[in-house]
Amino acid sequence: MGGGLFFRAPLCTLFSVIRPQSVIFIHNNNNNNKDREVTANRTDIIIKNKKEKTCTLIDVAIPADRNAVQKEAEKKLKYKSLCIEIQRMWNLKCTIIPVIIGATGIVTRSLRKNLEAVPGKHSIDSLQKTAILGTSHIIRKVLQCETGNLSGGESPLVRQEYQNEKDCEKRNQ
Repeated sequence: MGGGLFFRAPLCTLFSVIRPQSVIFIHNNNNNNKDREVTANRTDIIIKNKKEKTCTLIDVAIPADRNAVQKEAEKKLKYKSLCIEIQRMWNLKCTIIPVIIGATGIVTRSLRKNLEAVPGKHSIDSLQKTAILGTSHIIRKVLQCETGNLSGGESPLVRQEYQNEKDCEKRNQ
């Protein structure tokens, strides 16, 4: 959809999922075997709980801030057909959980409720921090490319932004 910074953080840094006694299976970026053609067939995380007969589809996006609410609705609609197919094939209750955090850390109103449905312990603060650090990383790389092509070196603005990012990481450890 609309332009903006898109960044895919390693999902292990975004979620810590508890796996008690191998009852919960986590599939990362796998195509699902289906009987019918489904246009959107790759969510970021699939949590299949055989004991409770549930399947949770989690899709993470970090769009431009103005597109956060729109992106959440888009994700729910996009994976609805996959959810129906999983219910039919695996005979599991399926839910879709979009995790949307804006590029500057803005969150949707339903994020807290969505995260409560995901097993494990999650912190909205750490999710926001990951999104912001990813955005600053992208911006720094773009500025380095632009200044590198023009002057052959790094600009003072890029150096200051990099130092600020490192200081923030040290304080949060």
